[in-house]
Amino acid sequence: MKNLSKSMLLLLMSFSLALNPVMSISVHAACSHSWSGYSYYGFWIEDPSSIGKCVVRVTESIRTCSKCGDVDFREVRNQLSHNYVNGMCTNGCGAGYARMYMVE
Repeated sequence: MKNLSKSMLLLLMSFSLALNPVMSISVHAACSHSWSGYSYYGFWIEDPSSIGKCVVRVTESIRTCSKCGDVDFREVRNQLSHNYVNGMCTNGCGAGYARMYMVE
């Protein structure tokens, strides 16, 4: 009898653990979200998409639901233009241009 009650308890605990993610998903899906505004989360630089272009800066923002705590991310991709200083692009793409000097 003791073994049967332990087995039942273990079975109920395993069902509750297995169903917990399903229950939390349904709670989030049923929520009529009340989102906060997006706030800055971070950025990274990606390589140019083709030869001759500068790098792409990807900025990520985050917002949360005040009712259920759900999180939403947004990525904004910006193709940067070359910014030449002393003949080299300062954005990190490695682009440069040759200078021609007149020798007198």
